[in-house]
Amino acid sequence: MKIKSHTQRLRRRLALLLLLSTINFIAAPFLLAGKSAAARPNAPDGPTNFVRRINLTTNDLVYSASAGRIYASVPSSAGSSGNSLKAIDPATGLVSSTTFVGSEPNKLAIADDGHSLYVSLDGSLSICRFDTLTNTTALKFQVGVDPIFGRYSVGDLAVAPANPSALAVARVKVNTSPPGAGVAIFDDGVRRPNAGPGHIFGSDSIAFSASASKLYGAGETGFQTMAIDASGVTVSSTISLATRARIKFSGGKIFTSEGQVIDPDSKTLLGTFSGANTEAFVPDAATGRAYYLTRDLGLGITLRAFDLNTFIQLGSLFINDVSGTPTSLLRWGPNGLAFRTTDNELFIIQTSLIPSAEPIPTPTPIPSPTPTPSPSPSAAAFARSISLTTNDLVYNQTTQRLYASVPSREGSSGNSLAEIDPVTGGITSQVFVGSEPRKLALADDNQTLYVGLNGAASIRSYNIISHTAGAQFPLGREQFDGPYFPADIAVSPGNPLVVAVARQVSGRTFPVAVFDNGVQRANTVPDFRSESSLLAFASPTTLYGNGGDGLTTMTVDSNGVTVSGTTPFNPGSAMVLANGLLYGSSGQVINPSTGEIVGTFTNTASSFGSTSPHAIDVVNNRAFFAVSLGPIVQIRAYDLNTFLPVGFANVSGFSSSAASMVRWGTNGLAIRTGREVVLVETALVNDSGPIPAAPRFHRQLLLRLQRIFRPLSAG
Repeated sequence: MKIKSHTQRLRRRLALLLLLSTINFIAAPFLLAGKSAAARPNAPDGPTNFVRRINLTTNDLVYSASAGRIYASVPSSAGSSGNSLKAIDPATGLVSSTTFVGSEPNKLAIADDGHSLYVSLDGSLSICRFDTLTNTTALKFQVGVDPIFGRYSVGDLAVAPANPSALAVARVKVNTSPPGAGVAIFDDGVRRPNAGPGHIFGSDSIAFSASASKLYGAGETGFQTMAIDASGVTVSSTISLATRARIKFSGGKIFTSEGQVIDPDSKTLLGTFSGANTEAFVPDAATGRAYYLTRDLGLGITLRAFDLNTFIQLGSLFINDVSGTPTSLLRWGPNGLAFRTTDNELFIIQTSLIPSAEPIPTPTPIPSPTPTPSPSPSAAAFARSISLTTNDLVYNQTTQRLYASVPSREGSSGNSLAEIDPVTGGITSQVFVGSEPRKLALADDNQTLYVGLNGAASIRSYNIISHTAGAQFPLGREQFDGPYFPADIAVSPGNPLVVAVARQVSGRTFPVAVFDNGVQRANTVPDFRSESSLLAFASPTTLYGNGGDGLTTMTVDSNGVTVSGTTPFNPGSAMVLANGLLYGSSGQVINPSTGEIVGTFTNTASSFGSTSPHAIDVVNNRAFFAVSLGPIVQIRAYDLNTFLPVGFANVSGFSSSAASMVRWGTNGLAIRTGREVVLVETALVNDSGPIPAAPRFHRQLLLRLQRIFRPLSAG
C-alpha cells in the first residue's frame, strides 16, 4: 500500500510541474515584451546614429536654417576650388555651390536673417559680407590699422541680433602676443568711434546676448560684458571666469570651451560639464542640451551630450578614425550636428542624442567630390643654363633680349652689360659700363637703360639700340658716412631723362632723390621712416617706395620728392607695379591708391624661409614665384584674380638660390642666381607657343610641368 501511495503522489507532482512549464512557455514572450517595452518606451525602429565623413579642406563652418545649407570657408590650399565659400546640403553631403569670395577666407558669422554671412579674409586682412540668397559678395571692408603693429586681423566675429548690418569684430595684431587689439563695431563696414581695450584687457572670443546692446567677450583677463551703443563699445564689467576660453551664448547663458556655464547677468558660475574641454562645442537651448567633442586615446573622438540644467552627461557617441583636431561644431536640422577638423575632414552627423521625432537615416555611401576637369597630365618644359655671374636682369620687349649686369668677379669680361638672346641662350653683346654694375632700370622708350655702378657710387645710362654707354653721374654724399650707392632705380614714365634713386650706405637707407639728366632736384625724402630701398613709378608725379612704415607714397614735382602718405605693407625683398597694383615678393598685394591689401599668394617662401623672386604677367593673368628648394627651383604659378595656385614646374641643377626672375617671349622665364642665368620655356606660362623638345645650346635641363588642383605643399 505504501508503495502505491508514494507512486500516486509522484505522478501528481510531475503533472503539476508539466502544467507550470507549459504555462511559462506560452506566457514568456508576452512577459518579455512587456518588460522590454517598460525599459525602452520610445525604442526606435531604425539606426540611432548616422555619421558621414567628407574629405574637404575648410577653415570654418556655419549653418543657415533658411537655406538649409552648411557654409564652409575654403582656403587657397584646397586648390582650384579654394578661396571660396561652399554651400553643402547636410542631408546628402553634396556641395550645391562654390563661390569665390576673396583671399584666404577664414572665420564665419551668419546673421539671424539667415542669409547675411560675414567672412574674414586673412589674405587681404579684411571682411566681406556674402548673401546666401544670391551667392554674391556685396560688401568688403578693412578691419583697421595699428600705428605700431600694422594691420589688424580677425580673431572672432558676431552679428548683432535683428540687425544684419551691425558686426562686432574681435581684432587681433598679427604675429604679436598677446594679440588682442580691441573689439570694434562696424555698420555696413563703417566702424563706430569707440573700440574696446586691447592687449591683455581685450576679448578674443565674442558673442552677442539676445540684445544688440549687450556683447559678451572672453580673453586674457576673463569674462567681459560690453555695452554697445551708437558710439561703439564700452566695457561694463570683467570677472575671472572663461579666461582665455571660447564662448557661445544660448538661452540666456554663456557656455565656454572649458565646459563652464555662466549666468552673465548675475556673473556667477552655474555649473561645469565634467571633462568637457574643447573648442568644438555647441549649446542648444531649444533641446536643453550642450554638445562637446572630446579626444579619446587613439584616433577617435567622443561626442558627449549634457543636460543644460543638471550638467549631467546624458549620452555619448564614439567616432573612430578622426584625423586632426575637431573645431566649428554646429547644430543643423532636427537632429543634426557637423564639425570640421584641422586635417581636412568634414563630419556630418544625425543622432538620437538630439531629442527629435525625426528618424535617423539609413547609412548611404559617402559622396565623392565632383572631379575637376583635368588638363593634359603633363606638358613639356625646357630649360638651359648659361654660366654667367650677374647682379641684375631685365628684359626688353622691343629687342627681345635680356640684359644682365656683370660684376668684376666674372673676370676679363666683367664690369659690363651683357645682352642675351633667350631663344638661343647666346650672349650677343657685352659692353664695359663701369665699376661693379648692379641695379638695372629700363625706361619705357625701350632703349634707355640705367645701370647702378656700386664701385663708383654713381649711375650710368646705356643705349641698348646702339650698345653705347652714356653719361655717368654721382648720387651725392652723406656727411659722415661717405658717398651714396644705388639700392634701386626707377625711370619716370614718358621721360627717360628723369630717374628716382633709392640711396644707401653700408646697407642703411638714405633719402630718395630725383635726378634730371644727372642733376639732382633739391627736395629729397626727409623722414627716415620713409627712406626706401625699393621704388616704382606710378606716374610722373607719383612714386612708391618701401619705407619703414610699409608703403610710402611720394609726390614728385620740379622741386624733387615729398612724402604724401604711408600705409602698412610687406613687399618682401622686391616689388612689382602692374595693372595698378603692387605685388611684393612676400606674396602680399596692395592697391597703392586706396591702401587696401587686395590678397596674398601663399606658400611662396623658399625652404630657407626667405621671400622668393617673382614676376607678374598681366597678359596671361599669372604671378610666378621662383621658390628655391635646395638645388631645385620650383616655379609656382598663381591666378592674379583669385590668388589660387594653378601649377608648378621643377627645375633642377641650380648651384645657388634664385635671386631674381623676369618674363620673356611667349612662354619664357629667366631665373638668375649669382653664378648663372637659367632660361625656361614652359606651358606653365602660356601653352599656345611651342616648347623645345631637344637640346639646342649650353647645358640642357629637361623637366615636366605638373598641374595641380591640390595644396602645393602636397606636391
